[in-house]
Amino acid sequence: MRNKNPTIERLYKYLSEKAREAYQDPLLIANIVLSKQLTSGRVLENYIENKTPPRITSIFVLKMIFLYTVKNLTKFILCLIASFMHKLSGQKFHAKEEGELIILDTFFLVEEILKNRKFEDSFFPGLSRHLKKIEKKHTYTPRLFGTNNPFKLFRVFRILKKNNIPVLTHFQVLGFLDYFEAARFLFLYPFSFFRFMKSLGNSYEDKVLRYGLWKDFGSLELEVEIRFLLGRRLSSMNFNKIKCIGWYENQASDKNFYRGLRHVLGKVEIIGTQFFWRPATYLFINPDEQEIPFHVIPDRVLVDGSAKYFDSNKIRVDVGPTLRNNGLFDNVGEEPSKGEFILVLMSYYDNVNDFMIRIICEGDWGVPIKIKLHPTTDQKKYQERLSKNFLITNEPLSKLLKSTRIVVGGSSGAQVQIAAKGIPVIDVKNPSEFSHDQMPEIGKGTMWDSATSADEMTKHVRHFQDLLKSDPMQLREEGLRLKSLYFSEPTEELINRAFGFN
Repeated sequence: MRNKNPTIERLYKYLSEKAREAYQDPLLIANIVLSKQLTSGRVLENYIENKTPPRITSIFVLKMIFLYTVKNLTKFILCLIASFMHKLSGQKFHAKEEGELIILDTFFLVEEILKNRKFEDSFFPGLSRHLKKIEKKHTYTPRLFGTNNPFKLFRVFRILKKNNIPVLTHFQVLGFLDYFEAARFLFLYPFSFFRFMKSLGNSYEDKVLRYGLWKDFGSLELEVEIRFLLGRRLSSMNFNKIKCIGWYENQASDKNFYRGLRHVLGKVEIIGTQFFWRPATYLFINPDEQEIPFHVIPDRVLVDGSAKYFDSNKIRVDVGPTLRNNGLFDNVGEEPSKGEFILVLMSYYDNVNDFMIRIICEGDWGVPIKIKLHPTTDQKKYQERLSKNFLITNEPLSKLLKSTRIVVGGSSGAQVQIAAKGIPVIDVKNPSEFSHDQMPEIGKGTMWDSATSADEMTKHVRHFQDLLKSDPMQLREEGLRLKSLYFSEPTEELINRAFGFN
């Protein structure tokens, strides 16, 4: 693990040991906190700030148990209805169960598909087209993100069928016994959870973890178990070999899917792709060597630049192609665009967006502003607050960047890539909240800078405006340095070599 902060590294090692103990019970692989995804209960923040977590009361425990029960019963019923709606839609993946099957395991953004009435792969752009070109049999195993509404999913299934997108969902392959097993999991999981909680001691780390686990208990997703069942079904199909290329964030859903795929050992090759910026504080991103015996780690991990390698003697890491390149490799050698406007990239997180809106409304810009929301964000939430002063755009990022002068972002993984294009970046951080570092130290002060207030942001905007006029080649050279470290051009040769397409 590459992390210079000794406090964070100590927490990582502690959680790693606890996960190794917990995973002796396979049901607990579904737990996201044990996967080091510390979004619930301020586990990371409390630990870094050395704060005592809130007291766990009986009322709090009962509330979490109630949320767990209601939420997952609802999701289970919706899942059964969605399975029926899938059959009605007629959407199905047809393939003879022989030879090799390549699985592209990634997210399908439901609302985006419904809005555009088509599917565009924003995680592995161009990869399906390349597989068709080299005549490789493949399908998507989508993680349907954004809604559990079976009627919306029905419309998505119809769109996928109409557009002939090869898609193999769990609705197609899971049967009655699988759904019975999912229900069994929901019943048994709390008992496994309570047993593990009893094993925790009274150290400071144990107290922080205990609160985080209880805080997350009501949020456990049925989909995590469904992913395991899907993987197990796929491994039992009659294909000679299955190659899984997954968008890999090392979350509980990834681990359970890979565990299911390895139900038939030796048949499946799993390639996890990390074609995104990896802040050191995203502890869950780092594959953990101690988890290898539980069959939850890919055979290989692909990163799209040598600087993103992490230290491991037991996990193979290779350089792969930067598929989501947003025009990064176009017009190499040209000066950075003077641009027509400043582009603000909103975050996935509402608290980050609220802070960004506040300071951009207070800022002194002197240049037209365009706002691009995160693709998973409901535009209606921000339409009224933003549309009076700024233009909200749905244009593709690659197109927007051709006319962008400066980019302002917060908790956006695209920021490093944008800086690598020679476009200055201002990384917004709320000083009163814990934040993840979305930018490397390289290029700070010249290629990018951080802002915690409207005044700081205005100062950086003026600095970068001056630099674009006086010395644009400095920005180009700094961008080229970032690009050489963190990104790899997606040539056909690299794609074939990285993914093993012979």
